[in-house]
Amino acid sequence: MGKIKQLESQLSDKNSEIEGLHEKLEKQEDKNSKLKNNVAKCKEEVKHLNERISHLSKDISDRNKEVIKIPEYQNIIEKLKTYNDLCRKRMGEMDGMLKDKD
Repeated sequence: MGKIKQLESQLSDKNSEIEGLHEKLEKQEDKNSKLKNNVAKCKEEVKHLNERISHLSKDISDRNKEVIKIPEYQNIIEKLKTYNDLCRKRMGEMDGMLKDKD
């Protein structure tokens, strides 16, 4: 009879332990669910931000095209292109002079 009481006590302890583990599991599942919801919200927000960035990039591109059409800027752009070409030509000449010295 004493052995039965001892086994019943052990069984009761194990049942209590299992209940405690079950509660921990439920809490962890709740945390996981909340994290999944947060991740989903973040993904949606990133999607919206990427769309906004895309629209802004297009707006900037369109505005840049408009700016290039302004005569004052066209003149400056042409001067810069000419200067760039001259610099490249001069660099090529200098490079040729260095090779000749070798």
